[in-house]
Amino acid sequence: MSTQSEQSGVSVVPETISNAQKTALFSMIDEAMNIMEGDKKYSQDDVALGAIHNVKSWPSDPGKTYVYRSNSIPSAAIEFSTMSDPSNYSDDRNLVPIVPKAFSIYFRDSVSGVDREELERRLSLGNFWIDIDGNRHDGNSLQPSPPSIQLRVYRYRVKSERSSPVPVDVELSFFDAKEGDEHTAPVLNSIEFRRAYPYLTPAMRKQKRDEAAARANAAYGKSRGGEQ
Repeated sequence: MSTQSEQSGVSVVPETISNAQKTALFSMIDEAMNIMEGDKKYSQDDVALGAIHNVKSWPSDPGKTYVYRSNSIPSAAIEFSTMSDPSNYSDDRNLVPIVPKAFSIYFRDSVSGVDREELERRLSLGNFWIDIDGNRHDGNSLQPSPPSIQLRVYRYRVKSERSSPVPVDVELSFFDAKEGDEHTAPVLNSIEFRRAYPYLTPAMRKQKRDEAAARANAAYGKSRGGEQ
């Protein structure tokens, strides 16, 4: 997951988030998490995520990335990405159902007034994270960035309290207050959600199809043998 906050074309908001902006932010991430965990179907016109600003397509997959803007939080660059369902092994990805992939909010100007522990409770985040190989790592804080940047990244696996079809990973990033800064608490840089789908190449999908066909043929052979 990315940790950069370099977004262009977004208006500046006050450094300290207002109560109304915080309510809008929490409503947005609640909506996104409900979609990521399968409690709600994704619609690109979902007003809780903002207003569509741009749509990006990719040559390798029929999924898209929808870029939103929010009047309530004008400094936030918001994206929701979809992809063809990895659990469907069809070779023609255009015939495969589209499913949620990732959601992110980046702030052009880091936001104070949003507490990390509050986000952890609200999103039911575990005190561990899972890497790409499926290995569990206790704790959430990753290796800090160089002192000149002072960016801290926290990675999580959402607790399995809901019946999510796919595990969801979350990454939060905060800038530490610089020495002499009037802000004593870290300021929010980004929020990212991502479904932890298994990684499958076209060759791996073909192998899955071949294995399924072999099992079907074996089962058919047994049933035909039983009829004789």
